[in-house]
Amino acid sequence: MSAYVAGKTALIRFAECLAVETSEYGLAVFALGPGTVMSEHSLNSPEGRRWLPWFRTIFDEGRDAPPERPAKLVLSLASGRLDALSGCFLTIDDDVEVALARAAEVERDKLYRLRVRPLDTPPAPAAPDHAPAGRSAGLILRVHRVCAASRERVFRAWTDPNEIAKWFLPPTGARWIRSPEADARPGGRFSLDLTHEERHFHFYGTYREVRAPERLVLVWAWNTLPIFEGEGDTLVTIEFTERGAATEVVLTQEHLPSEAARDAFERGWARCFGEMAKLPP
Repeated sequence: MSAYVAGKTALIRFAECLAVETSEYGLAVFALGPGTVMSEHSLNSPEGRRWLPWFRTIFDEGRDAPPERPAKLVLSLASGRLDALSGCFLTIDDDVEVALARAAEVERDKLYRLRVRPLDTPPAPAAPDHAPAGRSAGLILRVHRVCAASRERVFRAWTDPNEIAKWFLPPTGARWIRSPEADARPGGRFSLDLTHEERHFHFYGTYREVRAPERLVLVWAWNTLPIFEGEGDTLVTIEFTERGAATEVVLTQEHLPSEAARDAFERGWARCFGEMAKLPP
């Protein structure tokens, strides 16, 4: 059983890694627990009867699964409808509809994935030269702005690729390598590929939640950026609240990899909101 269980564990983690590495290309990858199918050898072979005598009790007690159940799950995964759960380990006993409806929570807490969960112990005291309080609190960035336009108009500015093209580029020295792509639905992809002052920027990701015109949740990722070191895979939540004829926007970006990344995105989002303010109401 040690080789069997270790092999399964490797495949589950391999699927999660593939999901991250292929997400830029619109591919979804899952690990699937099919239950007790393909069991003839384990039940009836000399090896199975010798080493797995307990296995037959699963069938004797009616705890086995007919092949139709994993087949149904495979069809659901292949349809693309569950792409917002890419990277997850799903079994025939999981309620994938509930998981899909709560995809933002699944992504935030890394649910349906293999993780080591240590004891909930107090954090170690900060070193004397630790960054100022509030600057590295979980590497989370929050940006608050009020836009002088209706909530529907502001929401469309974040989800329509033609609208994104009007405000995302820096005002000078920038151009699109490819027109923005945005498929604003749960599991849909977006891709922003541009140059600015001869530096290449490519952001991409997946919409996790699209609740027009109130809320957007999306994975915001990049492979490399010239303004700080390293790749990233962050979670961005945008809340839109009516304030009379205006709209209050609160953007929260989680899992930023470094203080340099946090500061760079803080500047970048401030510039973007400044350009967005120039859009007609």
